[in-house]
Amino acid sequence: MTYKVVEIYKDLPRTNCKDCSRAGCFQFAAAVHLGEVDFGQCPHLEEARRREMTARLEAEREKGDGTKPSSSEQALVALCQEMARADLSTLAGKSGAEHIPGPPETLRLSLFGVPHFIYRNDVRAVDGRESDILVKILLMLYATWANGAPVTGEWVAFKQLPNAIGKAKSFEKHIARLARHFEGRMDNLKAVAASLGGRAISTESADAAFEFQALPALALRLLYWEGDDDFPARASLLMDATIPNYLDQEGTVFLAETLVNLLLQADEAEG
Repeated sequence: MTYKVVEIYKDLPRTNCKDCSRAGCFQFAAAVHLGEVDFGQCPHLEEARRREMTARLEAEREKGDGTKPSSSEQALVALCQEMARADLSTLAGKSGAEHIPGPPETLRLSLFGVPHFIYRNDVRAVDGRESDILVKILLMLYATWANGAPVTGEWVAFKQLPNAIGKAKSFEKHIARLARHFEGRMDNLKAVAASLGGRAISTESADAAFEFQALPALALRLLYWEGDDDFPARASLLMDATIPNYLDQEGTVFLAETLVNLLLQADEAEG
């Protein structure tokens, strides 16, 4: 495994004490990875652990894998910086999250029914599980982007959203992946959708349809058509037209990808 920012962060004490002069442990991990600082500036790392981490990072650099963080890691660093400056009580009021004064001060909100804590420089599931970097980005983006606009009740496709054309292929790729996975197994889709809190709804055309409460202010509707001899299975994901008030185009793609990943993982877990 490469020793990137996220892996370095996981190896740190994660006290977010700021004794290293950085805003938190994730920002420190990014700075170490870029060569701006070394592990010696973390006063809470034991010497043996510091030597081990330094050797691993040096070995990574000797392999020529570079030091530039991935685009996801860079996005997360930027969001952590924005969270560090934000008034969390204001963010809670606009996003529908619960504000917890702390210490440490956090936001609590659920993603597809799973509660998470959003710290100023990290996101973790309430049960303590490490969150995937995609989930971290998605929840921080939602918390900082939300403006509290009311839902419209108008269900639209991604391509109908403003300035969505550049991300439409990425969005549709995830939905097509879901349709292929469940082709000929609509009952499996119904079962895993229910396990994730999806509420079956009736529609005039789709063979199956579900509504998910994705985030406090955002619901999604998944429509599925079973294939036949002439046409493959297909699916569509609709959202309330207010979604640009809560996520940008990239964040909306992340939200769709997260739902698809959860459904496929739940199906694979069922065997």
